[in-house]
Amino acid sequence: MINTKQTVLHNPEAGVDGNCFSAVLASLLHLRIEMVPIFTGPSWRHDVNRWLRKRGLAYIQLRDFETACGDFGISGCHHEIGGTTTRRNDCLHAVVGVDGVPVFDPHPDDTGLAEIQDCGVFIALEPWRGFGGCCSNHKGNEMKLTSGFEDFGFGETREECVEDAVSSGCISRQEIEEGLEKFERTNVLGKGLFFSDDTA
Repeated sequence: MINTKQTVLHNPEAGVDGNCFSAVLASLLHLRIEMVPIFTGPSWRHDVNRWLRKRGLAYIQLRDFETACGDFGISGCHHEIGGTTTRRNDCLHAVVGVDGVPVFDPHPDDTGLAEIQDCGVFIALEPWRGFGGCCSNHKGNEMKLTSGFEDFGFGETREECVEDAVSSGCISRQEIEEGLEKFERTNVLGKGLFFSDDTA
């Protein structure tokens, strides 16, 4: 997880919706916060799921994390938690949680939640993509597009790797270009994307 602070504070009097939920998504999905929309309005849950679908994910809210997940032996689950704060009780705030416990507050004052209302967890729409990286079509003798920790696409050429990654639906061509540029600048595993023909 990459802790990401919100960049817009909630100010309903001025007609401004905060982006705490966007910061939580950015933190959990390792995205720049400007890549995550601010989801508001009565259809925000549907909008979130339309946006997440391209990454092979869905979002649902649980009222009781322990009953829904803990009783099934699920642990180490990183997710969103929504609740009230001491700042105001007329709107909800979002933080990052692990196993139902808040671990990171994207608000600059770091006061967290006064009361937990629900937990938002992510579901893999295509679970097989979780094995061996985002792409499921690896033949074992190809070049790959990777972050060093997760593989995104495979092929005989770089362009085939890119096409494979994009077709998987979990990353866009723009994100690939930005990832390649970032790794070229930093040369740090996990800080961008690069091509590798090391299939061992």
